[in-house]
Parts: sequence; structure tokens; C-alpha cells
Amino acid sequence: MARSLITIILIKLQRLIRQENAIKYGLALTVAIFLIFLLFLARHPFTNIADVVGGSDVVGSGHDRVAAERKDGANVLPMPDQNDEKDHPRDGPGEMGEAVTITKELLGPEEEKKKYQEGFDANSFNQYASDMISVKRRLPDMRSKECKEDAKKYLPNLPDTSVILCFHNEAWSTLIRSMHSILDRTPSHLLTEIIFVDDASTLDHLKQRLDDYIAKYPKVKIVRAKERVGLIKGRLMGYRAAKGTVLTFLDSHIECTEGWLEPLLDRIARNVSNVVWPVIDVISLQTLAFKSDTSNYGTQVGGFDWGLQFNWHLVPERDKKNRPHPTSPVRSPTMAGGLFAIDRKYFEYLGTYDEDFDIWGGENLELSFKTT
Repeated sequence: MARSLITIILIKLQRLIRQENAIKYGLALTVAIFLIFLLFLARHPFTNIADVVGGSDVVGSGHDRVAAERKDGANVLPMPDQNDEKDHPRDGPGEMGEAVTITKELLGPEEEKKKYQEGFDANSFNQYASDMISVKRRLPDMRSKECKEDAKKYLPNLPDTSVILCFHNEAWSTLIRSMHSILDRTPSHLLTEIIFVDDASTLDHLKQRLDDYIAKYPKVKIVRAKERVGLIKGRLMGYRAAKGTVLTFLDSHIECTEGWLEPLLDRIARNVSNVVWPVIDVISLQTLAFKSDTSNYGTQVGGFDWGLQFNWHLVPERDKKNRPHPTSPVRSPTMAGGLFAIDRKYFEYLGTYDEDFDIWGGENLELSFKTT
């Protein structure tokens, strides 16, 4: 029945296109999208679309658009002289997610002010502060008591995962900090590999230096595009190189907190058609401070407007009443595109991503609508 209705709608649209009637075409297109969505809701009212798992924090930096907006060869700060792997003092800059506050006007020589500004211009976040922070900085465990209790109920044989991060001209400190937070806070038996996908970066520190650095970590590999391909094609490159049972897609400027992965895998282990995304906390663009909404543990659900732009909504009251506690999983009609986990075979069953998508934006809604 569903396929018949969609076929009828498409036939009507084709007839209008032949008539070259722009007004009728526009109205019909709007009606078609609306009817398809209503039909989708009638068949699967918010079921197995995207589970938000509270308390399993993957910390997003809040500058998702950076890679898409930067130009090739953008100026960046020179790499800090510090040994990235040495032990840093427990009270070092940014430890436990504390803010690193820098007043540009009070920096010493003009050269330092220039470095500060260049870092911000290149990344749209405070690279100067990021480079002061250890790539292995500690973060607080934000899990609630209830979340930790739920961890005792996870299935015993959780699936393994490949973690895929795409980047283009990413700052060294944020990229390597992303890698170490995954390695240091993920049970080894659950992590098959970390796959970096380099979307034709032009910066020197992302070439041989990066190859040499990750060579010390057997579970980390890098796949390089010969020319710019954009986020979606880059993720598909990572998917094709991945060996894990589950694919976990993350941004290249994130930090994971303790217990971030297990609840995602548990939901998938219980139902392979679950597409799961975590609470996404915030790292300040200015101070690199870790910020978390503990009042509701940052849990929101996804939606979209008539322009098909993704947006956030509070958890509906009907779903709040069905949750044992604020960090329990909650169903969501749409998903954010930056960070999520999906069973590999189910991803293939859905047809993966549409390869004609450029950069980012829209692919998350398409995947949400296909997840039924």
C-alpha cells in the first residue's frame, strides 16, 4: 500500500513536470513530502528511528561546520613543541574539562597575538587554547548513578565497532585529542579500529607527521582521498575500509567521556535496526571548557522544519513519563548527522548514504526517513 501511494504521487509529479507548470509542481512537491512523511509516521510512529542514549556522552566541540567552511591551505598555528605523549600535570591547562581563559590583548609579543588570531581564523575555535591542553586530558565522568546501574544490565556479548572520523585541515591538537579519548575510554575488545579519512588535507602536519604518529597505534589507520570528496563520500570511504560489526561515525574534533560506547552498542545488540546517537555535550569555542547539561543530562530529540533543516526539541511529555530516569534511552523521529552508531549490515540494507550528497546537511534526515 505504501509503495503504491508513493508511486501514484511520483506519477502525478512527472505529469506536472511535463506540463512545465512550476506553481503546480511546487505545490505537488510539498504535498508529496507531507504525505510520505504522514504515511511513514502511520506505519512506524517514532519506532527504531534513532535512539538517544542518555549518559553516554560524546563531547562535541560545537563547531561542526569548520571543515566545510575552511579554504585549502588556511593558515594555522605552528605545532607546539611539547611531547604529545608525556605525562602532564594533573592540574595542567584544561584538565577535568576546566576552561582555559586567554585574553588576546594581554598576550605578550605581537607575534603571540597573531598566532591566537590565526588559529581562530583557521578553525573557528580557539586553537591557541587547544594547543595548551594535553591531547590526553582528563574529563569528568558525567554518568548518573542510574546510568551506572544500567551498565550492569548490558548484554554480555556486545558487538565490536569501527570508529570513523573524517577531516580536512583539522588542527593537530583537536584531531589527536579525539583519537586518544577514543583509545583511552573504549574497552579494547569492543574497538576494532579507528579509521581517519583525510579529505585531501593540504597542511603539512596532516601528512607524514600524522602517518608517523598513528603508526605507534595498531588500531588506528588512515585512508586518504586524492582530491576533495566531501563528508558523505569520505564517510563511505571509511565504511568500505571498516571491518567492525558496527559503524560509529564521529566528528574529528570530539572528546569521549567514560562509558560513552557501551550503551550505544547495547541498543544495537538488542535490535540491529536501532540507529543510536549519544548525548552531545559542548566544548566551548573560546575556552575549550567541557559543558554538560546535568539538569536533564542534555537529552533532546531531533526534528525538522518545512525547509528540511534539522533542529532540536525537548523530549515530549509522553516519552518522559515512560522513561525510568533522565538518562534512559528515548525514541526520536530524526537524528543528528555528526555522531551515531549503526549496524554495518543494516546500513547496507538501507542503501548506505546517497553518494550524490555534497559536504553535509540533509544526509541525516534521509537516513532517518529510511530507518523504519
